[in-house]
Amino acid sequence: MPPTDAVSGKLLAKANKAQSGEKERQAKQKTAGKAAETVLKTFVYDHPTAPGEKKVIAGAWPDAYNPDVIEPGWYAWWEAAGFFRPECQPNVRSLNPRCRFSLIVPPPNVTGSLHVGHALTAAVQDALVRWRRMLGYRTVYLPGLDHAGIATQTVVERELRRAEGLSRHDIGRAAFLERAWAWKEAYGSRILTQLRRLGSSLDWSRTVFTLDEERSRAHDEAFVTLFDRGLVYRDTRLVNWDCALQTAISDVEVEYLDIKKPVQLHVPGHDPGKKYPFGWLWHFTYKAVPSEYTGRSDAELQELFEAGTLKFACSACEEFYKEVLMKELDTPEPQPEGAQPKPTIEERIAAHSCSDPGCLFTRPGLTVATTRPETIVGDTAVCIHPADERYAALHGQRLFHPVFPGRTVPVVCDDVLVDMAFGTGCVKVTPAHDPNDFECGKRHGLEFISILEDDGRLVEKIVTTEGTYPLPPGLAGQRRFDGRIAMLGLLRRIGLYRGRQENPMAIGTCQRSRDIVEPILKPQWYIDCTKMAERALRAVVAPATEEERLLLVPEHHIDTWRAYLENIRPWCISRQLWWGHQIPCYLFWFRGEEKPSGGRTTEWVAALSEDAARARALALHPERAARAGGVVHLQRDEDVTDTWFSSALLPFTGFADPADRRQFFPGSVLETGHDILFFWVARMVMLSLELQNRLPFREVYLHALVRDAHGEKMSKTKGNVIDPIDVIQGISAKEMEQKLQDSHLPQAELTRALKCQRADFPRGIATCGADALRLALCASTGQGRSVNLDVNRVVACRNFCNKLFNAVRFGCLCSDLGDGVEGPTRFQQENLAKYRDFFDFIEREYRKMFVECAYSRGSPEERLEVIGAQWILSRLHAAVRAINSALREFRLADACTALQTFWHEELCDIFLELAKPTIAGTQGREPRRDPHAEFIRRVYYCCLDQGLRLAHPFLPFLTEELFQHLPRWNGDDKLETIMYAAYPTNHGAYHYSRFGDRTEAGLRCERPVVRDGSESIEGASVYRRGSRLHSEHVEQLFIFLRPVMTAMRALRGQYGLPASTPATFHIACDTERTLLEEGLAALKTLCNAEAITFIGPQERPARCGCMLLSGSLVVYMELVGVDLTKEVERLDAEIAQTEKTRQKLLTTIASLDPAKIPEEVRQQNESRLQELEAKLEQARTLRQSYLEPDASS
Repeated sequence: MPPTDAVSGKLLAKANKAQSGEKERQAKQKTAGKAAETVLKTFVYDHPTAPGEKKVIAGAWPDAYNPDVIEPGWYAWWEAAGFFRPECQPNVRSLNPRCRFSLIVPPPNVTGSLHVGHALTAAVQDALVRWRRMLGYRTVYLPGLDHAGIATQTVVERELRRAEGLSRHDIGRAAFLERAWAWKEAYGSRILTQLRRLGSSLDWSRTVFTLDEERSRAHDEAFVTLFDRGLVYRDTRLVNWDCALQTAISDVEVEYLDIKKPVQLHVPGHDPGKKYPFGWLWHFTYKAVPSEYTGRSDAELQELFEAGTLKFACSACEEFYKEVLMKELDTPEPQPEGAQPKPTIEERIAAHSCSDPGCLFTRPGLTVATTRPETIVGDTAVCIHPADERYAALHGQRLFHPVFPGRTVPVVCDDVLVDMAFGTGCVKVTPAHDPNDFECGKRHGLEFISILEDDGRLVEKIVTTEGTYPLPPGLAGQRRFDGRIAMLGLLRRIGLYRGRQENPMAIGTCQRSRDIVEPILKPQWYIDCTKMAERALRAVVAPATEEERLLLVPEHHIDTWRAYLENIRPWCISRQLWWGHQIPCYLFWFRGEEKPSGGRTTEWVAALSEDAARARALALHPERAARAGGVVHLQRDEDVTDTWFSSALLPFTGFADPADRRQFFPGSVLETGHDILFFWVARMVMLSLELQNRLPFREVYLHALVRDAHGEKMSKTKGNVIDPIDVIQGISAKEMEQKLQDSHLPQAELTRALKCQRADFPRGIATCGADALRLALCASTGQGRSVNLDVNRVVACRNFCNKLFNAVRFGCLCSDLGDGVEGPTRFQQENLAKYRDFFDFIEREYRKMFVECAYSRGSPEERLEVIGAQWILSRLHAAVRAINSALREFRLADACTALQTFWHEELCDIFLELAKPTIAGTQGREPRRDPHAEFIRRVYYCCLDQGLRLAHPFLPFLTEELFQHLPRWNGDDKLETIMYAAYPTNHGAYHYSRFGDRTEAGLRCERPVVRDGSESIEGASVYRRGSRLHSEHVEQLFIFLRPVMTAMRALRGQYGLPASTPATFHIACDTERTLLEEGLAALKTLCNAEAITFIGPQERPARCGCMLLSGSLVVYMELVGVDLTKEVERLDAEIAQTEKTRQKLLTTIASLDPAKIPEEVRQQNESRLQELEAKLEQARTLRQSYLEPDASS
């Protein structure tokens, strides 16, 4: 056996890829992906199928694969027959409670429609579910919908305003909720219909809605339990406030607008004809209270301002500021190169001469900067660093507030908030409207002054401990960004404005309303997550027992998990909405008492009803109750809980029936996108551990996020969302454009989206089918944290479906396997009836058949076919092991690759080509009936039968239809659907409890599963006994032959020689000749070679195209009808260009410092250089073969 690297090293791989036509094949697939005008052949079955009945496919076959023909009908039958329900599962292998598999759908918003992100989740989840169901697990796949508080309320309110010109407040809470429920019933099932179209095998009898009666009751019980344990409490903290919706929103509902340069933006709720400035840092000055006034109160100072004794600028200073300085503040004059630096604005002000003793213009102060000038109204301090010597004289001093001249704010030293090397080293503090300032305010006991109303308008006045201060007329009641403009004007008028500078920033916006989110201080309900987070963290990184272990896949998400939970903050769970779970908390006060503000937890009770709340209040405060004669007033909180709270309860509230909960909780796996690891996954774990004392699931698989072909995040606001139904059914370019036009995007976004759409889909999207989409999505999960979905890849998967379809069609119609839909066939009666299943066939006949067919009566051609049969069964064995291992470890992309490799490259491209003359006949001759032919036919049937089972989790529709055409093993005669067919696996009928329970060889077999404690039902698996099907010698032979075969076929493609035309090949080799001679007959058959001759490694036959495989192995093909002069000219140009590229790369490498160049870059350069050198050697060898004189002439 020659060294492995002789045929599979890096140089060979790169040379092969460059010359084998792989790039051309991929280019054709991409072209096919965009060629949506390709017409798929229509077909009408011989017999109609009634809705919900099993599809009648007896009679003629479709001529070619068409998903519009194959896919309809099957799902309705599956659902009507109850195949998705665990109670109806006939193939459950054990009553052991551990032999079950449950998975819940991350509930999509009831307002939503399916996009490819949902489709990825559905494809991955359903593949796992169908795989487990075929393994014999009692399986439940739970569908559900989320009530989507903000999203639904926004949609219903928008429709109410559009249709009737009313707001929700105009019609009242009860009437609005009626409208919301009516809207949910009318439109809420749309996404469930789309899931059906994708083939998701969900148990629809268990569909949940997070706002239905069972979930509402469970929600209230969970809330009251958490309240009673002291984990739910009332507090006043900063929240993300949406002024348009007038509610707090969660962090996940905030999208950030990245601003790199100053811009003018429209803002919801403001004048649509106006734009407002963002991306600036505005500077202004706080003036220090002069020493002669330090003992005066704020009221006295205000009187001095009102009397004109104190002023920010006298008339002379005002004139100097406006006439001299203002011109340079926003547009400073450029400084000539080499000139002396000009004095700063502050230096020029300090140098200005002023004779008015009450003028503060030239007095000391602190210059600060802000991106939100409107918040100056709520400033309660200015911070400096305690070690900053520049401002040492101002420690402990007070500053005049710019808006309220008589009001002063302190100078505070804080080494946490202030970086004295950044800007001026001074920071304004607005504790009620900035998270960092909020913490600073708590550290220093500052006042928290709210400046915004719920709708985002500036307040009319502020109230402090020193008094009430009305806002100036230009600010009071203004919308906040109009207030920004007014504030900047005020600062300019009083001489405190000091200019602006560009400031790249990210602005938080609500993903629903698009309004700019404001941090606002509001009393809300919070959950103390500290202890729960510690327990959830231990479950992943340091579980006490295996039962308490939670596995995260991929493992790199553990760092994110740790970062989230080690820095957990209180969870704000209240929302100022009407649509949602109304918080079961009651504000109470007794007769004769004032109604409390509701800002403290002790002013509330939590209960499941008003009567229970009354009883609790009386029991908690017997003395107050006695004084009030037992009369207590109650008022239920109008707020609702965060949607994420009710969704986090789903692992156990999803199973309302106690029997279901006992059987299917905890869940087996949670599969979802990694973007909601904290917002949903971590919270489910925390709440389940707290409320149920159990993990909600044992394993979490976090898939990548779907992006478009350019790597952009898919978003409706960008117009780059792909509707999976459009991929399944196909859509024209005109229809795609119309859908985009109807999306009501802003004109700029619409123009950009249309441009991208026309470039990506010039002819629309071809009809691909659900199977192809599912396969493409599962295959894309190996891309990392993001999936860049190119629809052209889906077309390539449709082509794979076509290959699979043709292989089975050939088996049934051309290979005499028969068609099982019309009863037992000859093949079934004579070849399958005596075998229980595939395993039984292999156990009883495998070795005997090979001996009889290959050695007793076999001709050389038959021996070749037997070798091929040995090889394809060995490859089937390898595919089974690879696919099961990959599915168990959530490597779905690897599973798809193994599946496609087996069907396409091994079964169809090699074995079928070897066996076709025997099992199908040639040149009008009938198929052979002798034992050898029947054996080859049985092997082919085994590959189809096992291959369809392997493919079913990914291609449910196609595999169901094809499986119904195949004859059955004796043990499968009552098998109705492929969903219940035993999945080929390298283990018996046992279960494994943990993802980690595996070895390099596959999965660890635990003790056999038993049904009643005595009867072992562990099935025999030939795949588990690797020595039975795996043939090392045959595997190595084909490993060696396949590159040679690929080279021969690539040469045909390179020179345009049809596959039906025989060709003559020469193989220059040395030590490889023995193996090549052993596989010579296979190469002749697979490559339609008229002759294959062996020559010495130094020989160069003339007028041949060649493919260099290694230093001692070259494949030549004689050229007929090829203009060699033009080929030489083409090669000369290619050699020159490649050499030029090589020299340029060598120059680049020589210019780099070896000590500084990153290892990754060095390896990339070396790899590229090797690729270019291999390409040069290949081209020069080929050119030489053109010029060599024919030795025979």
